[in-house]
Amino acid sequence: MALFYDVRSLYDKHHNKEELVVEELIDYVQQMTKRLDKMKKHIDAKNYEKLQKHVKVLQPIMETLGMDQAYEEFNTVQEWLEQKGKTKEIKEVYKLLRKRLRSAAKEIKKDYQITVE
Repeated sequence: MALFYDVRSLYDKHHNKEELVVEELIDYVQQMTKRLDKMKKHIDAKNYEKLQKHVKVLQPIMETLGMDQAYEEFNTVQEWLEQKGKTKEIKEVYKLLRKRLRSAAKEIKKDYQITVE
């Protein structure tokens, strides 16, 4: 049983066709990895607009994969974006969000034998 994600909605969406689920999971893992790295850069640079683009890509992925543990941190990042807060205020939240998303990606890779470049 997965600790960091839930793919039931993907199986429902793809009518239990595992090969389609795995294809989508590969895309999600690639997107999470890519977007997290870019988020860090944009937080440090206080580039709110570019950061918002990455947040908008990650949100549906988190929802689809049922990453309930990361919702609070994700919502905090969104609030910080709206308020155009100080970098210091969000760094710890980002670290926790990154840890949760990376844990989910790692678990997905292991569970589905996915190799992502």
